[in-house]
Amino acid sequence: MSLEELYKELGANYQEAKTRLMNDVLITKFLRKFVTDYKIDALIAAAEAGDAHGIFEACHSLKGVAGNLALTNLYDLASALTEKTRGLSEGSKVEVKGEVLALSKEFQRTVDLIKQVLGL
Repeated sequence: MSLEELYKELGANYQEAKTRLMNDVLITKFLRKFVTDYKIDALIAAAEAGDAHGIFEACHSLKGVAGNLALTNLYDLASALTEKTRGLSEGSKVEVKGEVLALSKEFQRTVDLIKQVLGL
């Protein structure tokens, strides 16, 4: 599967990624770094605790990474959760189990498919 096909399967924007990162070598490098380095454990822990500020911090980070890689579906989910928790102070509680579950599933699907295509 090509990178363009991978992006299509993920509901992502290959042309945007190519515009941002210039070529397939850099796209591959950063996708590899994403799947080996990025974890959503902090988001899950914050959601289990109902910690709105922690959720915001973790989602904001994921939103940035997903946006830079033009992983549109993942970006959209992270962006929605970021906005839902934006401005809530530390110690604020929020219920977002459904959103976190959807985001976690999309994250895992994204990571699994990237690993499969890149042979990781």
